[in-house]
Amino acid sequence: MKVVDLKPHPLPDAAVEERAADWLVRSHGNLSPDERAELQQWLSADPRHQVTYTELAETWRTLTEPRASGRSEELGRELETRRQRRAARRRTFAWAGCGLAAAATLVFSLVTLRSPAPAPAMATVALWPDRQVLPDGSTVELNAGARIVVDFSASKRGVRLLAGEAMFAVRKDAARPFVVSAGGVEVRAVGTAFSIRHAEGQVGVLVTEGRVAVERAAAPDTDHSAPGSRPPPIAFVNAGAKLDLPVDLPAGTALEITPITPHEVAAALTWRGQRMEFSATPVAEAVEVFNRQNRLQLAVVDKALAQHQLSGIFWADDPEGFVRLLETGMGATAERAGNTITLRLK
Repeated sequence: MKVVDLKPHPLPDAAVEERAADWLVRSHGNLSPDERAELQQWLSADPRHQVTYTELAETWRTLTEPRASGRSEELGRELETRRQRRAARRRTFAWAGCGLAAAATLVFSLVTLRSPAPAPAMATVALWPDRQVLPDGSTVELNAGARIVVDFSASKRGVRLLAGEAMFAVRKDAARPFVVSAGGVEVRAVGTAFSIRHAEGQVGVLVTEGRVAVERAAAPDTDHSAPGSRPPPIAFVNAGAKLDLPVDLPAGTALEITPITPHEVAAALTWRGQRMEFSATPVAEAVEVFNRQNRLQLAVVDKALAQHQLSGIFWADDPEGFVRLLETGMGATAERAGNTITLRLK
């Protein structure tokens, strides 16, 4: 089993660590060409940048993929054992220790913990993915950085995916097809579920329910109202299959529809697991957000702990992992009684 390399490394500067974490999060929402060039420039500016970014990316993959494949507990036990072996060698709480503490319950965090600021800080909380209900009752989930434009009419339900990745669950309406356009192609459905990813010069279509037709995008002034005026689809993709094709698909391009296993589907759509991003957020406010998402409730009875700020990304359905992070990183104690965990500093 693949696990994070836990060999001792010099701790990176906090600014480098925070910038690397920011780039990693942004890259999972897909980067524009200018942003990719900016990232490459930052990585090459200092050897520490590449090392820190690579280690964070490796940790992200190691902790996210097992969560989708059902190997969370196995990896968690292994990482917790290794963390305990090395606890005596670590004198400070850094990103690696944070990742390992959270990994014991498979919560991946890029976290900075701060003492209360002398002046008010701008605290932010964001929930991913962004789930929206469209005018017809269909739903779309947007990965971080994804952007869409909704264009419904009496004859067609249209959505333009400008960038990023989105998952659609389409309500059936035979009279009005549901059409998503991205990168020179259109994906047409009546009632189905599928994801589209538009990034890095590629459009990827993955179908989880039903069937979709992939068509070449029509010119804006094209009239397809007359019977038989619409050209035939270039491909049909059924549930359990995916299709990757280049943006602005050239005529005559060979297309390959690839069957995918349920495990591969789960891995590809891991991003749909609800995540919460905190930025300079007091622990008390983070606890309130967790409590709105879960039956297990957290209570902070220590004012000093409540005022501490933290920044990071957490699985919304794992308050236990958040508690473990506070125990390991801040010396908090947790008292469990029924569906409530009470937190205070030692």
